[in-house]
Amino acid sequence: MAHAPVAPAAPPRPAPVAAFNAAPPPVVADLRPSERGQGRTVATGSAAPAKRSGGLLSSMGLLIAVLIAGTCGYVGWYKLSHPPVPAELKPWLEQGQGVTYAPQGAGLSVSLPGTPAEHGATVTIGRGTLLAARVAESTVGDHIVGVAWLSAPPSSLTDDAEGPTHAAAVMASQAVGFSLDVPQSASYHGLGAISAEISRSGLDGDGFVILDGTRIIVVYVLGTTHGTAGFDHLRHSLQLS
Repeated sequence: MAHAPVAPAAPPRPAPVAAFNAAPPPVVADLRPSERGQGRTVATGSAAPAKRSGGLLSSMGLLIAVLIAGTCGYVGWYKLSHPPVPAELKPWLEQGQGVTYAPQGAGLSVSLPGTPAEHGATVTIGRGTLLAARVAESTVGDHIVGVAWLSAPPSSLTDDAEGPTHAAAVMASQAVGFSLDVPQSASYHGLGAISAEISRSGLDGDGFVILDGTRIIVVYVLGTTHGTAGFDHLRHSLQLS
């Protein structure tokens, strides 16, 4: 009896090479205990790295905010300590106008915003001893710029417990009629001096007192609403001979 031919069996299909050659995904052990007390195993195969752009932008925003705050604070402080110079003083301070005041026999010269009015004053020391002083003031709008000078006996300077320059400042304040606030020791070309905030008749300002031997000189600005620009100009213009 004849048999039908049998077809040959198909060869086995080879397994994909990639399946055997691919490296297993990396495994990271998470040591935090699970609810059952066992360690956790987390596969990190192709997980994308965590994005950090949000944190970076946050830090940059904070830095910019700090810089802006610092800049605003500096601008505010600068405007407060350097207010605009009043229009009435600009010709003297910014345009080189004004006069050089050099009274005969006084041994001094100083820049003033205008021709000053001169008058005499008296200073009382000790047991009613009177000293003569000279005062010259230039008034411009609400500002008074002045200089005064006098000579004092040596004993009246050395008797002051706070020193000769303090005694000189007290006499100068009497001559000009202002009160001294926050006096601070200073110097003028090697001479003892005192710089102080002053006030008179509701006007505030700055004064600078110099003791040259027994001679006392004071320059001052009252009505200052522009920082110390006028006072600095006045003080630096003073020359003694």
